[in-house]
Amino acid sequence: MRKTVFSTSVVAIALVGLVAGGTPASAEPDPPHCPKGYWCLFTDEWLGGVPWYKSQGNWSGNIYLSSRGFLTIFNNGVPAPGKDHIQVKWLHSGRFWERCLHYNPGPGEYKMQIDKYDTFVKSVTWRGECD
Repeated sequence: MRKTVFSTSVVAIALVGLVAGGTPASAEPDPPHCPKGYWCLFTDEWLGGVPWYKSQGNWSGNIYLSSRGFLTIFNNGVPAPGKDHIQVKWLHSGRFWERCLHYNPGPGEYKMQIDKYDTFVKSVTWRGECD
């Protein structure tokens, strides 16, 4: 009897540890119209509505952020060694800035907002781990 109670307790404790330890980080819900495997650019800060631009690939060009705007970039990528993070590059006040974003749910940043006027988003490139 004592052996059965002990065995049952050990199994129960092991199951609790397995459930608690196996729970993944809580993911933020995917923004509307931004499927898994894409990075998406929204022209508002709240990720509501349709993305202004979305891609599964790299992008370069000029997206101008005037004094009225907000841009939110969301990495909704999937785990893929060497190509699941994105490097975002923008130009503001004559200086280039860069930031690496992990895929949702992290760890780390998986979205960013640019709210500075006279800013040009220059590129978004898939890459490996952020340094």
